[in-house]
Amino acid sequence: MQNSFENFVNKKLTRSKAVHLLQKMNISEPLFLILLAVVIGGLAGAASSAFQFLIDFFSKISWIKLRIFFLEQNLPLPLFIVLVPTIGGLLVGFIVNKYASEVEGIGVPEVIESVALKGGIIRPRVIWAKVITAALFIGTGGSAGRVGPIVQIGSAIGSFFGKLFKLSGRRMKVLIACGAASGIAGIFNAPMAGILFSLEIILGDITIETFSPVVFSTITTSIIVRSIIGSSTFLTHLSGVAVSYRDFLWFILLGIFSGVFGLLFIHSFHSTIDFFKKFSIPHFLKPAIGGLIIGLMALKLPQILGLGLDVINSAVSLKFTLLFFAVLFIGKFLATSISIGSGGSGGIFSPAMFLGAMLGAAFVLILKTVNLPFGSNPSTYVIIGMMAFLAGLIRAPLTATLLIYEITDNHMLILPVLVASLISSGLIYRRVRYSIYTMKLARRGVVLKSGREENVLASISVFEIMQKNFIPIPLNAKIDKILKIMVEHVGFVIFPVVDEQGNLFGTINLQDIREFIFDNEYKELENLILAMDLAQNNFVTVSENETFLQAFQHFNAQDDEQILVVSKNNSKKVVGYISKDTANLYYQKKLLKKMIF
Repeated sequence: MQNSFENFVNKKLTRSKAVHLLQKMNISEPLFLILLAVVIGGLAGAASSAFQFLIDFFSKISWIKLRIFFLEQNLPLPLFIVLVPTIGGLLVGFIVNKYASEVEGIGVPEVIESVALKGGIIRPRVIWAKVITAALFIGTGGSAGRVGPIVQIGSAIGSFFGKLFKLSGRRMKVLIACGAASGIAGIFNAPMAGILFSLEIILGDITIETFSPVVFSTITTSIIVRSIIGSSTFLTHLSGVAVSYRDFLWFILLGIFSGVFGLLFIHSFHSTIDFFKKFSIPHFLKPAIGGLIIGLMALKLPQILGLGLDVINSAVSLKFTLLFFAVLFIGKFLATSISIGSGGSGGIFSPAMFLGAMLGAAFVLILKTVNLPFGSNPSTYVIIGMMAFLAGLIRAPLTATLLIYEITDNHMLILPVLVASLISSGLIYRRVRYSIYTMKLARRGVVLKSGREENVLASISVFEIMQKNFIPIPLNAKIDKILKIMVEHVGFVIFPVVDEQGNLFGTINLQDIREFIFDNEYKELENLILAMDLAQNNFVTVSENETFLQAFQHFNAQDDEQILVVSKNNSKKVVGYISKDTANLYYQKKLLKKMIF
């Protein structure tokens, strides 16, 4: 039925009809994009509310009604605790393998891959499949979070509307960003953090073209979610949070600890995935085995089940001992790796914040135990640890900082959280090139750099994509000759200035001679000034034997549209130039070939 609906949409609504509709209604494309963003925000808000409702629904069915049934039938409760996550894993495994394999795991890597490599194409069935599998998995005790699923769900909604109106890949990516941002805004009641996450993690860039639709989308989501669920946040014990800036040494140390343990978690997480891949059993049974292990662990440590938000609140209030915080950290550490590593469906945000909260609570209790002075309220350390650990895993310190500010409405937390998050992220980055999201892609051979596949970039040589019809300007050329060359070759941005032997002396572009065109004061000097006087020496070149990956780094650093190519044997001899647009087009062709063949 789903495929029939997609075929109907593709047949009935062509791009020409969509364009005709816009022209008839006298709506500009940017306005149309914003209107679509509002619709996506509304649907993502509804999906977010439904998702959270389903988590509660499955949780009540599993842990309350089923428990009552076991008690009425005089069945052993330990069997009940083990059975619930096992059955949940079995059902999730069946749905994932039968209907949508891409809803397995966190969900965010699949969205990043879709944006970077697939033009924003996400199958619509991901919407309902991820809602059901993630809600079922978390509701039956799987140690996973809500953010990954709702990002994937919101992104799939955005992708659906992009396909519906036959939008370009660039516009499609914007709509996906709208859906992702709206999902986070709906889960945390944090629209600004949702916007930053979407632009920082999903798109990888921030422009006014992408920023405006995402803002309108998240505002719409926030209005809808707050109307349905309310404006409360998951942290309920924040009355005592206070910051003393004399504690910055401790905040820095907590950031270091968060980075170290975050690095251990990333390795544990992916090692567990590898472990379950080696099992020679039907794939759909693996989440059930993971659920069985989680159920056995929960016999002694039930706090590891599900989202664990109540445990985080207990940590903020320091209700447990140092030893128990350490046990909870280890238990959740293993439970999350097993839950998602075995093939479960859920995110990493809540488990990461749980682990960071336990780490922060243990840290401040150690300070207390050894009588080291600190001025901040102990709850402050719990919150800083929570966000620093999260920031290290997802490599998004700004998102983590803005998120906690929106959750707590406490501006005093901004600096300590930002410092600890930057340290944690930097420490992990020194050892691992990837976030926990992009690590999954890298292990499959998909290495992304600024939203592009690094292996494809590295496979393209500068010689392949360079154009040889460059226009040199003689060293002694006067202004009138320079202008004549530029007028005759309008498409060129940068012109090499060369000497009589053809060696590169410098470069000239239109900006360098703008004064001679528009300012009369300079006109009397135009016969005296030569190209050598105007040539800029701070130019960038690439060798013909370098890769597009190296050239791409220059493009990003200099924000140039064209870069000169020099001979591999003589760095002063210009042999051509590469254009960013032409190179990107060649990259897209190579990427398409890789995906098909």
